Amino acid sequence: VEGLSGESEEALTAQCGAGHQMRVAEILSRAVIHEAVACPQCVHSGAVPPHCFNRRFCLLYFGEENQGRVGALECVKCRAAGRPHAVRILDIIAPEVFLSYNWGVVQDDGRGGG
Repeated sequence: VEGLSGESEEALTAQCGAGHQMRVAEILSRAVIHEAVACPQCVHSGAVPPHCFNRRFCLLYFGEENQGRVGALECVKCRAAGRPHAVRILDIIAPEVFLSYNWGVVQDDGRGGG
């Protein structure tokens, strides 16, 4: 974001280097999925920059082959700073819920196929 303009909080806009303008309130309200997730212990302690974990690795840890496991990853920055360095994966990422009312439902369409 290069510049901010606007007289009121509602009219405040930001402009990128390519000239695109967007209201700041809209930018801040968008859900963004980052590929790297900051260590919550680094963030809590104010470490700048915090160590980051790979989001995809954390999500894949809970695949079908690891059912029932609660894992932890090591934060190298926390270890170097003398803080507790084992960080639970569930503290790094929020569990995602998938819900489908039709999951596994077989519908008979009247053509005799199922």
